[in-house]
Amino acid sequence: MAPGKLTFMNVIYKIFLVARWVVLSYIFVIFLLVLPVSVRVVQMLAYHFDPPTISFSQTQVATTEAENILFANQNTAKIFSAAELSHLQDVRQLFIWLMVAAGVLIESWWIVSERGAVSPFTYKIIAGGLFLLGIVAAVFFPFFFEAFHRVFFPQGNYEFAMNSFLIQTFPPEFWLLEWILWQVGAQVTMQLTRKFGILALRK
Repeated sequence: MAPGKLTFMNVIYKIFLVARWVVLSYIFVIFLLVLPVSVRVVQMLAYHFDPPTISFSQTQVATTEAENILFANQNTAKIFSAAELSHLQDVRQLFIWLMVAAGVLIESWWIVSERGAVSPFTYKIIAGGLFLLGIVAAVFFPFFFEAFHRVFFPQGNYEFAMNSFLIQTFPPEFWLLEWILWQVGAQVTMQLTRKFGILALRK
């Protein structure tokens, strides 16, 4: 496809390349942030700002239990309530869809891999805009967090008491730190992939 000729299909093609670059960058960082070591480091930082009312050993048991549910669909310790377990199962389904999306986009490399279709300036504008949106969301994080849950968990089973195991294990500060790290990590990933010509970008 000639990158200089502006047609409807050419525009769709450019949009696809940009979307693939952005989505894969963000999903890649999500996978890094859900690694057990990443989760526990962020927890330690969050607990510094908001110490849990349950013991540290209980938070670690609950964390391991949540990981077992999300990644292996196993409820071993039975530490969470039925409502908390239902929400974790919903999160697991969302995570599965993320993996499916990542797989589809990675597979698309075999079909759509032409380089040089979108200018570096366009990518810089998009990356900058996303970073600005990330900052705005961090500033208004409680509102953003609520809106996110309303969209992806419309059944409404995401509200829990502050003394629940789920909230004590993963307090609001944890999710704010995760959000900040996600935005910074995605920006770094996008810049590195652009610099080294990955994801069909032009150097």
